[in-house]
Amino acid sequence: MKAKLDELRKRLDHFSARSDLTVEQIAWGHCIEEAILAGEQGNYSVGALVTDSKFRILGRGRNAVFKPKFRSEAHAEMIAISAVETAASVVDKNNLILFSTLEPCLMCTARILLSGIGQAVFLKRDPTAGICDRLHMLPPNYQDLAKRVQFHEYNNDLELKEISSELYKIGEELWSREYGL
Repeated sequence: MKAKLDELRKRLDHFSARSDLTVEQIAWGHCIEEAILAGEQGNYSVGALVTDSKFRILGRGRNAVFKPKFRSEAHAEMIAISAVETAASVVDKNNLILFSTLEPCLMCTARILLSGIGQAVFLKRDPTAGICDRLHMLPPNYQDLAKRVQFHEYNNDLELKEISSELYKIGEELWSREYGL
C-alpha cells in the first residue's frame, strides 16, 4: 500500500507542477493531497475541502476513521465541514463548495444537506456506499434539503479521475482488512 501511495504522490506532484492549471484544479490537488495523507496514516484514502465560490479553501479534511483510534464519524467531508463551522461564520453558505475525492456516503450526505453547503463535487463514484443517485430515497425532510444542493461528479480532468480511482482501490483494501470482509 505504501508503494502505491508513493506512486500516487509522484503523480500528484507531476500534476501540480503543470503551469496550465485552473484554480479549481489546484483545489482538487489539495483535496487529493488530503486523501494521500489519510492513506499514509492508515485510514481510508478520502480527502475533502470546503471552498468559497472563488475556490479559496475554508476547511480541509481527511479520513481518520481507523487511526490513531477508531472514530466512526471521522470522515473527510465531516471534518472539512466542521472546520468551516467552527472557524468563523460564513454569510452565504449556499455559495460554498464541498470537494471530495469520493462520492459522499449516507452519513456525509446528511451532513452536507444540514450544513447548507450549496454544491458537492466528487471525483469518483462510490459503488459500495455512494448515495447521490438515490437522494429520492431519503426521508421527506432530507429530500427537501437535497433540492438546495447540487451534487455532481467532476469529469474535467482525466488524471485527477485516475488518481481518485487508485485511491478508491487502496481505501477498499483497507476497508476489507479493517472490517474483515
